[in-house]
Amino acid sequence: MKKPRVLSTTPAAGVKVQLVVAAAALVTVYYRMPLPFLLLILYLFYLVWSYYWTLMSCRSTVGESSAAPVNIFAGETFSRDFRFYNGWLFPLVRCGISFLLPARLTCSSDVPIAISKLSGDSDIDSATTLQVFPVWNSCTVFYAWLPEKKEITVRLQFKAPSRGIYYLPPPCLFVGDPSGLFRGMNQVGREQHLYVFPRLESAGDIFKTLDLQENNREDSFGLEDRYQAQGVRDYQMSDSPKSINWYATARANSLKTNIYQRKDSEFCLVVLDLSAAGQSIYADNSARLEDPSLEKAISLAAGIALFHLEQGAMTAFFTNAPTLRWEISDSGPRPDRAGAYMKRISQITALDFAGGTPQAQKILKLCASIDETNRAKPEAQQKLWSLIQKIPANTLIYLLAYHDPPQNWLNTEENSDHASHDPAGFYSPQKLAGLASSRVRLINLSKGRGPK
Repeated sequence: MKKPRVLSTTPAAGVKVQLVVAAAALVTVYYRMPLPFLLLILYLFYLVWSYYWTLMSCRSTVGESSAAPVNIFAGETFSRDFRFYNGWLFPLVRCGISFLLPARLTCSSDVPIAISKLSGDSDIDSATTLQVFPVWNSCTVFYAWLPEKKEITVRLQFKAPSRGIYYLPPPCLFVGDPSGLFRGMNQVGREQHLYVFPRLESAGDIFKTLDLQENNREDSFGLEDRYQAQGVRDYQMSDSPKSINWYATARANSLKTNIYQRKDSEFCLVVLDLSAAGQSIYADNSARLEDPSLEKAISLAAGIALFHLEQGAMTAFFTNAPTLRWEISDSGPRPDRAGAYMKRISQITALDFAGGTPQAQKILKLCASIDETNRAKPEAQQKLWSLIQKIPANTLIYLLAYHDPPQNWLNTEENSDHASHDPAGFYSPQKLAGLASSRVRLINLSKGRGPK
């Protein structure tokens, strides 16, 4: 908990006004004007009394904030508890909890919440065009009167409808004086970064998207050669009919399917290529946007990687997608602004072959940080292809491509030397045939295209 701060809510109670009133009082003493002197001294005394009332109220108030989860999936909800206790002998007035929330996160509670829009931080240097400034919601839970020795706990429900990394500034407990001239701020809790993972499709939906039929499952981690039966369970619609255990089905009088475990260690590479032609000039303060097709491509790539991790495969994940990273300004967060922005990072990200939960977490966090307002340049596609060429021959490769530009590019002229570049035609059959691995599946999710 940081040291309490007391801010004036009106210029009439500011430090400059107090100095002017004190100087005017000295002038009235010099000219022997008792009535103006008395009025000025009373006003100055009232300002000092209001200030120290606010300061003592803020120091005697205990505030706590529960931590938010670190990782959730898109569409999930989580709750946070805010508690403050009046430890003073006098009641608290004009008190409550205030916090900033990214506009993409929604907030609800049984108690009334005042929510107002807050634009990006205009005082942050934005000359580099590599910064994305989000829109914030300023949320306030307000109490006009809190009796002495009284405790209040507020539980708020938050929902993250879309993928991304969200910065949660530390909430502030505020207390005022009866006249409303000052407001004391006391930071409670700590700043956090919330990773919202993309929605994942089920294994059955993934196989339907990839159009994996029984006659080509042998070339895509087939069950017969690379798995051994470990038990049985109830049959599901996404299961292969060849995996049905007919002896167990006859005994149980219902369809049963075998549970398989991988016999040997397989290698799987998932590549997400988001290169696009005709890179436009970036706009300052570029707001984040919605692109359902891009979200589907990211979800499918993450789902395939996690599916093979669950099957015991050593899985790698390569992408040339630009990512976003939160940066905090030198002045840090304040009650009226977040002091934070997102910085664009254009680089090739290669998660090497690994297995288990740690690798799944790395893949999901990478997918959460992908920038939907930007796309990879043609040279990034070539660098990505250079990494793919080094993959061992015993690797199953999924190459997912989405080359549609962001929506805001459609209204701007293409002003790049690479405007004639066709990223969709980059992966020719001749190139794919030259890879050491013969088990390559190209899936182009751009408009007018589908799995190949």
